[in-house]
Amino acid sequence: MKVQVFGAERCAKCKNVFDTIQAFLDRHGIKAEMEHVKDLGKLAEAGILMTPGVVVDGKVVSQGKVPVEEDLKKWFSIS
Repeated sequence: MKVQVFGAERCAKCKNVFDTIQAFLDRHGIKAEMEHVKDLGKLAEAGILMTPGVVVDGKVVSQGKVPVEEDLKKWFSIS
């Protein structure tokens, strides 16, 4: 599984999203390759219109918000 968080280098909200997802994955024992994509040119390529953007296995799952626990459970199929 590959998880990408799209956002600028100094975007505190983007860093928070990255850390939140990483902690969730660790807590649930989910193995995933995490990547913080800071190249804003790649935003358009991924179809991201607002940061932070989150892509899981090539699918955009979130844009412009910090996900809550329920979002994460849905993305990673946790009940």
